[in-house]
Amino acid sequence: MPACAVVRTVYASEMPHEHELVHSAASDLGLAHPFFVEGLAMAFEGGARDAEPTDDEPQPGAEVEPAPRVLTALRERSTWLPGEYYFVAGAFTRYLIDRFGLRQHLEFYRRTWYADPYRALAREFRSVFGATLEDVVADFEAERADCRYSAWRFKLLECEAPEVTWDGERLARYFTLDCDDAAAIGEAGVHVRTVQSFEVAAAGRFRVELRGNPAVRATIGSCGGCERAMLARLRAGEVQELELAAGVISCAPRPTRASR
Repeated sequence: MPACAVVRTVYASEMPHEHELVHSAASDLGLAHPFFVEGLAMAFEGGARDAEPTDDEPQPGAEVEPAPRVLTALRERSTWLPGEYYFVAGAFTRYLIDRFGLRQHLEFYRRTWYADPYRALAREFRSVFGATLEDVVADFEAERADCRYSAWRFKLLECEAPEVTWDGERLARYFTLDCDDAAAIGEAGVHVRTVQSFEVAAAGRFRVELRGNPAVRATIGSCGGCERAMLARLRAGEVQELELAAGVISCAPRPTRASR
């Protein structure tokens, strides 16, 4: 596998590997239930997967398979979360954070244990959130179960990135991806990226163009919930017209191969 975390130590073939770094950072909270361990890492793993479509993003015209069920995953007695549940675990974790707040979610995370049976999870869930697990899962599956990874992944780093001010009509920005820049993230000679954000004061249709080295890519994403999905992936020389809703937008330029 490309990476894994053992308590506070991350073994990875490339850095930063945000998913495993989340596991390492969360290890002080205890060994939580596998569904929520992987759910937290998926919700906060950052831009590792933003350059290409992910496995849960349907191809145009393809039939969309229903997402795995949360309660089915929680009732499985396994010390490791099967891979087919990773995306729904992340989506449900993001939903809990959006609905109840991060502090409350981490308190629930801290109270769970990797071998907890469903009954114990349901009891702690009600104690922390003041609602039954079944009711909250039903709300999630009615509102967000079909929410794809690209719609909810912009969470921490991207949405707290330095804000670029503009007049609401035109924004032109030149980025230098330099490994000596403290804001650059990644591995020299492999992938380096930087993240900026900007606020759209009034919804509208905008022409978006990326210029520069042919190896450069950019991802533009919304910092809203699932109702505002990832907006675009652009290659150098590409022009797109986008409908931007009012709110905070994150932009992450990155080359496919980077060097000093």
